[in-house]
Amino acid sequence: NVLLFENDGPGGFSEAALHLEVPMRPFDVCCGDFDADGLFNDIAVSSRDDPSGSAGALQVFVNVEGPSFDASSFVAGSSRATGPAGYLACGDLRRDSIKPSLVARDDVVVTMTTQDQFVQFLSFDGPSQDFLGEQVCPAGGEPMGVRTGDLNGDGLPDLVLVNRGAGQVQAHLSRAVAFAQEFGSGCSGSAGTPEAGHTALAILGQRATIVLRAARPLSACVLGISTGVVHDVIASTSNGDVTIYLAGPVLAFSLVTDGQGGRKFSFDVPITPQLGGEDLYFQWLVFDPQGAFQQTVATSSALGMRIGY
Repeated sequence: NVLLFENDGPGGFSEAALHLEVPMRPFDVCCGDFDADGLFNDIAVSSRDDPSGSAGALQVFVNVEGPSFDASSFVAGSSRATGPAGYLACGDLRRDSIKPSLVARDDVVVTMTTQDQFVQFLSFDGPSQDFLGEQVCPAGGEPMGVRTGDLNGDGLPDLVLVNRGAGQVQAHLSRAVAFAQEFGSGCSGSAGTPEAGHTALAILGQRATIVLRAARPLSACVLGISTGVVHDVIASTSNGDVTIYLAGPVLAFSLVTDGQGGRKFSFDVPITPQLGGEDLYFQWLVFDPQGAFQQTVATSSALGMRIGY
């Protein structure tokens, strides 16, 4: 198991009565923000069956802020079987978590000390308490340590490995890959709850397309665009909260939905490498006499879009 010690403030520590249970012998721990609440108080643990480590596991424990600092304050996520699990690094490698508590996508890197490789467990998902994917990557030889940090100043975490067998330090630089993800929830209108989506990513030198679905047909609508995120509940209705997700300043475009209640908005992305890794956020407002907000407006979910390659 993994022992927990609580800091009393002046510098003393007291051992918790209840410890964290892991499948095998614990090997390494790291702390992260796996629930995207802005607190780095969640724990990932690597464990292995014996010192040689022919088999191992990765376990994530999410801190739910219980009344006491012990195992009862943590929820154990799914345990992932690994090879000879070794050293850990926690972080948001794609920087695709949206805080506070909107999208949780933190990652964990695990070195495989006897297989000359490391595994990236990607995008820890809060609702399922599991990672959405994993990727095996080669290492130089007997990787003994791993850390994250922004080595080239592009705002994305990079990886540094210490390969004892090869006697080298190895750097893996992140690449600003274009992607998009819907998050949050809208408030309903006469055609249901509007949804924000996309049909083309914001790839450098290409045209990106944002779409609106499930809105009132032939209605005035506004597309808001921002470089920041908030989570402002401006009203509560019988159909749920009315939430604005765009931080100011907001660039707005006045448009009209088509006969099916949809709308597209496209823009050209310049071939400017400095834009790689920048994020844009989108949300639609639809004027609708049956809109949940004061019988005037229905809102969509939000869309985050990364500019990249």
